Amino acid sequence: MSEQGNISDPRAHLYARLNRRNLFVAILRIAVPAAGVALAGLLIFQIILSNLADNFGIGGIRLDRDQLVLDTPSYSGIMPDGTTYEVMAETARAGIEATDIINLDTATIVTEQTDGYTMTANADFARLFLTEQQVIVEGLMVTRDSNGVNGRLLDSVIDWPTQKLTSNGDVRFEFKDGAAIEAESLVYNAKRQVWDFKGVRYTVPGDGGLQSE
Repeated sequence: MSEQGNISDPRAHLYARLNRRNLFVAILRIAVPAAGVALAGLLIFQIILSNLADNFGIGGIRLDRDQLVLDTPSYSGIMPDGTTYEVMAETARAGIEATDIINLDTATIVTEQTDGYTMTANADFARLFLTEQQVIVEGLMVTRDSNGVNGRLLDSVIDWPTQKLTSNGDVRFEFKDGAAIEAESLVYNAKRQVWDFKGVRYTVPGDGGLQSE
């Protein structure tokens, strides 16, 4: 009995060592790829933050699932004619896989021309496309300019490179003297300072209104 016990002890010890080795290898097979993914994710996250920081002023930033959430972001630029613009929001969200598309909550857009003319636009939600340099508002956008003109525009696109504001839905502008312009659509060319209304109706106080196609 003692001889068999002496023979079985080394075998049991070897078997235990092999089990520990196999367990260690199994852990490595899981841990090493996971660590690699985590490191890659951290590097990608840092690259995204760096790119966003180059374009945005950011009050705070956090990761929410697969989205970056930016607190009180602001984005600004200047057009070829010297007109400046700034896009601000209460919060902004960007998908990690598409950081050139920024979803803006409670957005404010301010433009100022070199002659001092300014326009401020507000929307509950807007989408900023960094690559195309466009702001798209799918819904209502409310505007006010330095001349005291108030506007309401539906389904609008602000294109910085072409310096155009396009509204594909109904628009209405109210002037300080009580006059108003209503139209089915609008294209404003800031370069030429031309307002192109379609299906327009112009009214003044006490007037039935003039209508044009």
